[in-house]
Amino acid sequence: MKVLVINCGSSSLKYQLIDSDSEEVLAKGLCERIGIDGSAITHQRAGESKVKTEVAMPDHTVAVRLVIEKLTDQECGVIQSLEEIDAVGHRIVHGGEKFASSVILDDAVMEAIEECNDLAPLHNPANLIGIRSADIDDLLSADTFLFCKKSDDRRIKITRTSSHDQSLKRGKSH
Repeated sequence: MKVLVINCGSSSLKYQLIDSDSEEVLAKGLCERIGIDGSAITHQRAGESKVKTEVAMPDHTVAVRLVIEKLTDQECGVIQSLEEIDAVGHRIVHGGEKFASSVILDDAVMEAIEECNDLAPLHNPANLIGIRSADIDDLLSADTFLFCKKSDDRRIKITRTSSHDQSLKRGKSH
């Protein structure tokens, strides 16, 4: 089974195409400076040298298209077509407390991610663009999964001047 793993940052996109049966990384790469002058994609097939190509990437949609082009390229690609990719795994920065494990992406999950945009305003919107751009069965993994199952001793109370209590959790984030 071939799985494409995508990690969209605020101005970057990292990817790996993995054969999950053998756990071999078939190809990996980085799109950098998305939406900024001097953007480039660096692509590497397993066991070969990295190849860096400067190319305009105005947004993450274009970056995902370039990744797919590299993966299916006759010279540097590792697959013939997208049909060879069985699933896409997306890493998002912040899922709040909405997700405690990996989930299959659907409209309700997408809406829940959007509701967390204030928690990661530079990353979650980019993650959503990456998810929408990859038209393959998708699975979501969020950094906050690591902290959702921790004990409630991380909870602290902060009293605001308006006398509304807000329960906060200490945790790590991106």
